[in-house]
Amino acid sequence: GRSHKVDPDLLTRSSKAFAMSLGDTAFALGAGRAAFDGAVTATTDDPADGHDGGMLLLTPPIGVRDVALRYLASRHRLLELYRPNTRDGIDDYLRYRRSALGIAQVPDTDTGIAMLRAALRARGHVTLCPMQQPRLRGGEFVTFLGEPALTATSIVELAAIDGVRTAFVFALRVDGGFEIKVQPFEANPTDRTQYLLRMNEALERIVLAWPDQFRWQDKRFNIRPAGEGRLYR
Repeated sequence: GRSHKVDPDLLTRSSKAFAMSLGDTAFALGAGRAAFDGAVTATTDDPADGHDGGMLLLTPPIGVRDVALRYLASRHRLLELYRPNTRDGIDDYLRYRRSALGIAQVPDTDTGIAMLRAALRARGHVTLCPMQQPRLRGGEFVTFLGEPALTATSIVELAAIDGVRTAFVFALRVDGGFEIKVQPFEANPTDRTQYLLRMNEALERIVLAWPDQFRWQDKRFNIRPAGEGRLYR
C-alpha cells in the first residue's frame, strides 16, 4: 500500500489530543460510576451479545483507550495483556487503577499469552492493543499505512481458538464525552500473514477515519526489518 505521510497540521492536532488524553485517562480511571456512565455513549451493540464463546477484544490507541477498557470491564470480566509503561510513576498508577476497576492483567510474555488462551477457551473476554510491537521472535512485519510494521502473531493464535469472536473496540472523544465504537472483525486465521494483513488494513481504515484521535506519537514503526533505515530521529 501507499505510505501515508503525516502532515504537520495533523501532527499538531494529534499532539493536542494526546495532551488532552492524559486528563481523559485520569477521568476514565478515577471518575465515579455515575459520572463515567453519564459521559459515555455506545451507539453499537455489545459484540458479545448472543455469543456463547470467547471474545478477543482489540483495543487500539484511538481516542482514549482507558475509556474503552473501563466500558468493557463494566460489562464483562476482562483480562488484559499488559506491557509496563516506561514513564516514571505512570505504570504503578495504571496497574492499580485498572485492577481496581476489575481489569485483571497478565504480562506480555509467553506465560501471559498462555493465560489469555486459557481464558478464551473458558469463554472469557480478553483484550490487547493490536498495535503494540512484540518482541522480534513473536512478530511478523506486515504492511500498515504503507510501512512494514512489526505485528504480534499471538493475535492470530488467539483468534484461531474454537468459538472465539473478534472485534475492535475504541472510545472516541465527542462533544460532551466519549462514544464507544465496536467493529466486528473476521478473517481466516489459518493463513497467519493474510490474517495480520487484513487486521492492519482494518486498523488503517479506523486511523484514517479519525486521524486526529490516533496516537501518532507512539512511533509505530521504530522496529524495522533488517536493512531498512530508521524512520524516527
